[in-house]
Amino acid sequence: MEDGLTKNKYPKLALPMGVVKVPGFLYVILIVLGILILAVSGFYFYLKNNSKRVTTNSTKIAEAGIKGEAGSAATNQNTYNLKKIKKTLDWLDTQRDERGIYTTGSKCDVDSNCDIPIATNRFGFSVLWAKNRYVQKNDDGEQLEILKREIWLYGDKSMVKIINNNFWNCYFMWDIWSNPELDQSTRDSLERICFDSTYESSYGVGVVDINKMKESVNVLVSNLITEKSTIDEQLKLNLVNDEELNEDVKENQYFFNSSDRMVRYLWKKKEKDLFDGLIDFQQSLDFYKNKQNEIKAYEGCETGIASLTLFSVFNDSRYLDLSKIILDQQTKKINPNSMKDVSICGLLADKLYNQTDDESFKIKKSDIISVFLENNFDQEKGGFYSKSGNFYVKNVKYNGIMIGLLMDK
Repeated sequence: MEDGLTKNKYPKLALPMGVVKVPGFLYVILIVLGILILAVSGFYFYLKNNSKRVTTNSTKIAEAGIKGEAGSAATNQNTYNLKKIKKTLDWLDTQRDERGIYTTGSKCDVDSNCDIPIATNRFGFSVLWAKNRYVQKNDDGEQLEILKREIWLYGDKSMVKIINNNFWNCYFMWDIWSNPELDQSTRDSLERICFDSTYESSYGVGVVDINKMKESVNVLVSNLITEKSTIDEQLKLNLVNDEELNEDVKENQYFFNSSDRMVRYLWKKKEKDLFDGLIDFQQSLDFYKNKQNEIKAYEGCETGIASLTLFSVFNDSRYLDLSKIILDQQTKKINPNSMKDVSICGLLADKLYNQTDDESFKIKKSDIISVFLENNFDQEKGGFYSKSGNFYVKNVKYNGIMIGLLMDK
C-alpha cells in the first residue's frame, strides 16, 4: 500500500551524485506521508476485524434459529420447509370427498395407478390441528377463516352424522380449542364435535373408583421407571412393513384412546372420561412392559403421549419422567421409512418440548423427522409417503401430523 501511494503521488527524486542537502520541507512531507500511511493501515485493519465480528454474529444468529437479514442457514431451512408445508396442504386439499371431508389418502403403485381413497369422517382432525399451528405461526387471517369453515363443516350434523374417535380427534381439537385467536362460537363447535363423537370401545357405566384405578396405574408407572435398564435390553427394531389405509383397524386403540379420553376429562372434568382413560392407559402399560418384542415404535410413543397427558391431569412428575424414558427407548426402534413411527414419535418429542422448554427435545424431534423429510416427500405432487412393497402410501392423518411438526410454536 505504501509503495503504491509514493509511486503515484510522489515520483522518485533524481538527486545528483555526491553530498546533497535535503530541503526542510521534504522532511515535513515525509512525516505527513508516514502519518497518513499509519492512519490508512489502522482504518483497514479496523474494517477487517469489524467484518469478522459481523460474520461471527451472523453465524450465531443462524445457530439460534433467529430470522433476519443475516441470510442464515436456519432461515433457508425454514423457507425450504415452508415450501413443503404449502405443497402438502395443497395436496391435502385434493384428498376430500364430495362433502369436503378428508378421505384416508392415496395408495399408488410405481406406475401411478392409485386406489380410490376411502371416505371417512375421522381422518381430518390432524390436518385441522396442523392448519391451526400454521395460522398461529404465520398470523394468516385468510387461512384462519378457512380453518373456521372446516371446523363448522365437521360440526354440521347434516353433513357429518357421526364421528368415531378411533384416533386423536379430541386430543387435536383440544389443542385447537386452546388457540385464543378463535372466536367462542368456533370453540363451542370444537367442543361439541368432541363430545358428540363416540368410541368404538366402551367400558360401560359400572362403579367408577378413580382412586383405586389411579393407584394401580401409579404402581405400573413406577415399575416401568425402575425397570428402565431391563426394558432397554429387550429393545428390538420392529419394522413396519405395511401402512394400512383402511382405517387402521388392526391397531390397538387403547394406545391413543387413553390420551384422547383424558383430554375430554381436562375439558369437562367428567370422572367417567378419566376412569376410561386410565383403563386404556393401564392396558398400554401392561403391553409396554411385557411385549417389547411386539410393540411398534409408534405404539410406544402413543403410550408416552398418554403418560404426558396424565402429567397434566395429576401433576405427578413420574408421568413426565416415564414419557421421557419412552421417547428415548422407542426412537431406537423407529423404522425411518414408516410415517407412523416418524410422525408419532416426533409428536411426542414436540409435546415434551412444549411442556418443558428443554431445547434437547426440539433437537430430538428434528433428528427423528429429518431423514424422512428428505427421502419420503413427493416433490411433484406434494405430501409425505411411506413405501409398502411396490406401493407408495400417502396417509392423510399422518401427513397432517408431519406438517404440524414442521411448524414450531
